[in-house]
Amino acid sequence: MVTVVMPNVLALQPFGSAGLIAQPGALLVLLVLLLLTIPLERERQRRRHRLIHLLPSLRLFRVAIAAALLSGALTRLNMAGGWQQWTLLAALLSLYVACIDLVIGFVWQLLAMTRRDSTPAPRFFKDLLFVGASFAVITAELYQRGMLNTIGTAAVLSVLAFIVGPGSATQLQNISSALTVQVERQFEIGDWVEIDGQQGRVDNISWNSTYLYDDIFDRYVVLPNATIDKVKIINYSRPSPTDFGLEVLVGLPYEMAPAHALRLLKDVVQHHPQIPQPERARAFLKGFGASSIDYALHFFVPDFLLRYEVATDVSSRIWYAVRREGFSIPFPIVDLRTARSSQGQIAAELSEAKRRSFESLRAIELFASLSDRELELIAQEDPLLEFAPGEVIIRRGDSGGSMYVIQEGQCSVLLQDPATPSDEVEIKRLCCGEIFGEYAALTNAERTATVRALHHVSVQEISHATIEQIFLTNQSAMQEFAAVMTRREAERCAFTPAQKDTYESGLMQRMFHAFGRLLQA
Repeated sequence: MVTVVMPNVLALQPFGSAGLIAQPGALLVLLVLLLLTIPLERERQRRRHRLIHLLPSLRLFRVAIAAALLSGALTRLNMAGGWQQWTLLAALLSLYVACIDLVIGFVWQLLAMTRRDSTPAPRFFKDLLFVGASFAVITAELYQRGMLNTIGTAAVLSVLAFIVGPGSATQLQNISSALTVQVERQFEIGDWVEIDGQQGRVDNISWNSTYLYDDIFDRYVVLPNATIDKVKIINYSRPSPTDFGLEVLVGLPYEMAPAHALRLLKDVVQHHPQIPQPERARAFLKGFGASSIDYALHFFVPDFLLRYEVATDVSSRIWYAVRREGFSIPFPIVDLRTARSSQGQIAAELSEAKRRSFESLRAIELFASLSDRELELIAQEDPLLEFAPGEVIIRRGDSGGSMYVIQEGQCSVLLQDPATPSDEVEIKRLCCGEIFGEYAALTNAERTATVRALHHVSVQEISHATIEQIFLTNQSAMQEFAAVMTRREAERCAFTPAQKDTYESGLMQRMFHAFGRLLQA
């Protein structure tokens, strides 16, 4: 016959005496509290409210309330005894540990508010502090009750196993790796890193795992801390948290001189709205490939979230810039065409583009005074240029040289914003068949506005040299150009007849100053 002696576990009751808990009113209150923790825990996990993160985990409170309910139920069923006392002790210890969790969580929020970037400290230290405090409180409570015997020690170890979790050897390795990360400060919460090929923002470092937020797929990547010691880590947020380097690789044709190619690549990032320091951009020749010379373009963006967007836009601009230079980005092909057939196809495509350009020029009022031969001269001598979305075609303040006719796409006309001189505001949009830059081209004046491509844009350039050649053989064209431009400006500004004459006279003087040496010759 074995006699089990139960220790006095009721030296201190967290919910009052067992008889008080067994009262119907007390049981009802505990049941309501238990049910209330369910929606609160759900809202805490969803984080839909701004202050919901201040609410601690209710798991331990739920255990305490459930244990108290069970103890009261056993008393109501006249089953008070050893099991009823143990459930009441479990309620007490769970309540203690829940209060520790609540206090540590509140302190952690205060620490996060005092940090410059308002990010919390790694959760690893919080968990370590929680386990240490819980162990100390549970041990002190059991020692006070005289329970630190074989049964009490087993109970303490069971609680710690519940907190730490299964797999003790793996857990110890994870804890060791987490300590290494924190001591060496390889990364911290908020850093953008790449670990074992996985890119993301460090959102949490627990004693078991590191959590990376993948912004591309809106998901978490959980990496065991033990694996971090064995793989390569790239921290994009160090040493500067606001400079993130990007690399764009491109192959350019052998026909393009390397000096020309390197200058073209660096020019692509100039005036890019999401590259605040284009002077830091660097272009490198990586090597000579089978079908191209391989280059790398390095530049910096202020926000890592923009990396794919900016890299895509820069790559697109490189394509357009190469096309404007009369080249194409090469790729490995097996070409079975003869040289004659290839030249014939290129000539046919060019002839069709020139024909469309001639038709668009013929429909513009400004060129009504020009003959078909003169319009064909423009289409034959001057190139068709293509621009990527967002690229600047002409910039305010630059000297005039060419005018442009939109063949395809849409452009935005921008002027200096009076409220913010460093910014520009859109005043007009130009569509297919419209002309811009004619005033500066005909008078050699500075550009008065910036014109930016909104979509893929193709324009027919009309150079200053071509205009000179036309005026040399058709001197009346200058007078016709001035009359058309004056009529358009008078309609826009509602000029009086006197103002119209004054404007036309001044325009003629400017044009004569720009082209007078040819007319005098």
